[in-house]
Amino acid sequence: MNKYKVRYHFSNDFYVMREVEAEGNKEGVLEAYSSGDRISFEDKRGDLISFLMKDVKLITIEDERTKYTNIAGF
Repeated sequence: MNKYKVRYHFSNDFYVMREVEAEGNKEGVLEAYSSGDRISFEDKRGDLISFLMKDVKLITIEDERTKYTNIAGF
């Protein structure tokens, strides 16, 4: 299992991050964690996060081997 950080960007300076473990590559993670009209999950602090995918402008995925953070630009 690989660890990934999935970031759902709503604007240039606001995003929600979800940490997941999954088999496969980033493309598979993108498909698994961006399908559906509504995304809901509990973050590592225990807060329930829920939003509509139609409000998401960009999704970035970082794996545990990545040593830098991608910056989203709009």
